[in-house]
Amino acid sequence: MGYGMRGHAKICFQQSFGTAYTASYYSIPLISESFVEAIPPLVPEGMRSRYEAGDPFEGPHEITGDLVFEAHPILAGVALKAWMGQASGTAVASHYSWTFKPCTSEFDVHAAVPPMTVEIFRDVTSAHQYYDMLCDQLSFEIAHGAIQKITMGMIGGKFSQVVKGTPSYLSGSEFTWDQTSVTLATTAEDAISNMTLTMMNALEAKGTLNGTKTPARIKRSGFRSIELSGNILFENETEFDLYRNKTNQAVVVDVQGGAISSGYDAEIKFDMPKVKYREFPVNIGGPGMVEVGFTADCLYDSTSATAIEITLVNTQTAY
Repeated sequence: MGYGMRGHAKICFQQSFGTAYTASYYSIPLISESFVEAIPPLVPEGMRSRYEAGDPFEGPHEITGDLVFEAHPILAGVALKAWMGQASGTAVASHYSWTFKPCTSEFDVHAAVPPMTVEIFRDVTSAHQYYDMLCDQLSFEIAHGAIQKITMGMIGGKFSQVVKGTPSYLSGSEFTWDQTSVTLATTAEDAISNMTLTMMNALEAKGTLNGTKTPARIKRSGFRSIELSGNILFENETEFDLYRNKTNQAVVVDVQGGAISSGYDAEIKFDMPKVKYREFPVNIGGPGMVEVGFTADCLYDSTSATAIEITLVNTQTAY
């Protein structure tokens, strides 16, 4: 009988598409995972003088699934590089300051962003190794009274059963809700109770006539997009007017974490220079406080040359 608490997940960047890489694993303290290898049947269409179809063939393989875990200062950088495609770090005293922006080029002809190998052990016999996995969707969830949560939605790839490895976990210093401050158009805002940033790469697994049943390319099928959603108390009409007038504003979410060295704290800062509300429904839902569930788009800003810039301060020397 397998127990989730006895399982583990490990993840690392591959050196090339098509070849699993296991030398630089990061162990993930999982909340949950949902990796599934879909193998649809390929049903013959020919008729055989009977009411039943013929025996199906094995169809194309595709792997999808989420990794959900709490936002550790170092593991957050793994997720960000996986989605962004790049990371730029600078040594500052006894820590590193990392900058993440969406990449303007692709990993190679086969993959839009860096492919990854993921090992998941479900406490039964062997571990399941998924490789050529790309981060299609990445979300950061910050809610009152909770530890910040990360969800990596991945798409691939290839599968094999392997001897399970031994996870080695980082010391805990995850980001929490009470370390968070939000600035809307340079003004501090304290009426937001929760916020989720969702970044989508619009990736699609594409098979070709290359003699295999697994994807030959994992590339974009649409525009990259970034969405900001959450709940804000309806205390004035400032944000409602911005919605109605379709006005852009800058949004900064800064999370100051725990100490990582003498005199220095971990930090993750989301800087979105051009945000426009898509939905801002003002309704009374009962006798209590009026709260608006908003949705906004983070748009490309030509002055900043990006739709988002994320700064991460931790002790990691390389990604």
